[in-house]
Amino acid sequence: MPYTVMLVDNEAIIPRGLMCLIDWKAHNCCVRAIANDGVDAVHQIQESPPDILITDIRMPEMDGLQLCGWVREHYPGIQMILLTGFPDFEYAQQAIQCGVTDFVLKPTTEKALSAAVDKACQRLQKESRVQKSLLLEQQALLGELIFQSRHSLLYILNKLNDLHIVLPSYYVLSLEVVFRGTLEECTAMLQQAQEVILSCCEGHTVFLVPKSDTCCYAVLSLPEGIDPAELCTSAVEAVEGKTDFLLTIGISRLHKNPLNMQKAAREADDAQKFALYSSQPSVMRCEDLPKLSEDTASALWERLRLVESALENHSGDAALKNMEDLFQLIKAQKIPFSSVCQIALLLQNFCVSLLFSHNLLAEQLTALPTGSMELLENSVREYVTETLPGSGGQRRISTVSFTR
Repeated sequence: MPYTVMLVDNEAIIPRGLMCLIDWKAHNCCVRAIANDGVDAVHQIQESPPDILITDIRMPEMDGLQLCGWVREHYPGIQMILLTGFPDFEYAQQAIQCGVTDFVLKPTTEKALSAAVDKACQRLQKESRVQKSLLLEQQALLGELIFQSRHSLLYILNKLNDLHIVLPSYYVLSLEVVFRGTLEECTAMLQQAQEVILSCCEGHTVFLVPKSDTCCYAVLSLPEGIDPAELCTSAVEAVEGKTDFLLTIGISRLHKNPLNMQKAAREADDAQKFALYSSQPSVMRCEDLPKLSEDTASALWERLRLVESALENHSGDAALKNMEDLFQLIKAQKIPFSSVCQIALLLQNFCVSLLFSHNLLAEQLTALPTGSMELLENSVREYVTETLPGSGGQRRISTVSFTR
């Protein structure tokens, strides 16, 4: 995309002349806005910041140097070019202090303006490369903290400082798009969802960390007292009715220690998976998840015991029926997904022990999937079925675990 340019001068003839002086398209630029003075420029920049600002120095109310000083403070990414008909060393010194890209005398020439614009474009390209490299390093570090936290607190704090990551207090969000389409389409939908969440959280620090083709984490830095659910709800509402997919967001508890990021991600996953019980995927906070009552826990263990008893007695119909009842109870009581994974693992381990006890050993069992409730339930059903006599699924077990 071409770089956008704003021209600022209180003499209307100057911007018109600059628009015709060079071939902006040939420099990969387009003049998108013209401001009458510094005050007008500030208002327009706040509405839509340009990539390059070309401004006169001498203007009423707010001159060009004051404007550049304001831009440097509020929009440091904008490249600034100063135009003036008054060559003055003092002006040049102030321009350098304001971070101005170039200083061009009026009346300017095509060559001089072209050189200044090209210099600004080169700086934008360099900053873009640096920013992309920094973003990748930030994602890699946060990914380490989420998926395999193996470093000391001192090492992590030093790396966070080196990569300009400031997280005095943060939430981890788990985002998943629900879309029945091709993998390429799902990836595109997730990218669109990421853009929506970044827009809704504008003004706050957000770091995106990839998880899968349909899921990602967002590390959101918020001060205490600001409810992340409101920002996430805005994102979900922005998606509903305007796109071909649904967006589900789980929110962790508020954390302050960066070494707790893995725990925070699990909390966010639990909250996000909770929405899978509902026909209306939306936003869920970890602290709002229902707690298991003693009666519910007893009912779960009783149904699990019935499945195991049926397997021991080689009763296939009873085993499958009790397994269906177990998952129906899980869904009805909206059990947190991490707890469901543990129940599934217990049942898997029981199937494994039965196979070993009967010397029924063949190929390696696959790990339990944790992508969704549907995948997990189907996988457990397969284990139960293949443990039954005559199933033809007697397999050797060397590793039993979950896969993400």
